[in-house]
Amino acid sequence: MKRLLLGGAAIGSMLALSACGGGTVASIPAPPVSTPGPTPAPTYTRIDDLAGNQTFQTATLAFTVSGNSKPANHSTNNFGSGSVITYNATNDRYTFTSTGGSAQTFFPSDIDPVNSDGDTIHWDKSLNGSRHIATLTVPVSTTGIKLSYTRLGTWNQTDTNSGVQQVEYFIAGIPTVTSDVPTTGTANYNARIYGNVMLGDTAYSLSFLDSSMDFDVDFASGGINTALTFIGSGSSGPNSGTNFGTANGTGMITAGGPGFSGTFNGGVATGGTFSGAFFGPQAAEFGLAYFVTGNDFLAQGLAAGIKTELLP
Repeated sequence: MKRLLLGGAAIGSMLALSACGGGTVASIPAPPVSTPGPTPAPTYTRIDDLAGNQTFQTATLAFTVSGNSKPANHSTNNFGSGSVITYNATNDRYTFTSTGGSAQTFFPSDIDPVNSDGDTIHWDKSLNGSRHIATLTVPVSTTGIKLSYTRLGTWNQTDTNSGVQQVEYFIAGIPTVTSDVPTTGTANYNARIYGNVMLGDTAYSLSFLDSSMDFDVDFASGGINTALTFIGSGSSGPNSGTNFGTANGTGMITAGGPGFSGTFNGGVATGGTFSGAFFGPQAAEFGLAYFVTGNDFLAQGLAAGIKTELLP
């Protein structure tokens, strides 16, 4: 059964010790000295191969939109402190619990078939004066490779009376086990960015084909350097290709876990933050949620990528 599920690494190992002897104490030879073998490497299950009930943590960007006003009140939550997703296999339902504690369950009957396909589930549900739109998507690298251990998601809660929207963007997946995160070498990731831009009062959708991202990690120091180049389209059409410039950011891997976080303050950015995590074996993939502020400029969205190389 194929699911767009989010999961955790399945690690299994067992060590059995036994001893036997006979005769008198004097006749028992000294036991041989054994040298412990290496710790077994963690094993990971690809998301498409998961089955059964699941509960997953995320890294989350949360913000609000009131009427026609610009998005406001942005905050990023580190991996493990963001929204939570649970999946119940019995009736194929997903429950999203926000960083503020509200929850909503989506059933197969809530799926919007027009906006769903083999790589995306799109739910649209209205009840009790609110509308809930949520998605789970398989990210793709710039070379067309679908990520195996990472998923991107959104959840928009709209009060149909006031028009106020509570929005969350999040990343989740099969996190890299702490002991499996590299501690030496550097790596570059083939990454794509998704999201939107506000320039003044004009909204633009980012082109994930034209926009680009550099994401470089020094696993020895834990340092991260990233650069997001935003290219989007507005009212002039999908091929307008407005280049909004590049935002530069720096961050650090969280001690004791696969998560990381950082800030933007360079290029077109005068502020903003990002939070994310590594997924799969040896930090093979990453995902993050971000927002960037600048001179009458705002960008917000998600990014994900796959490791291209690990250098000494």
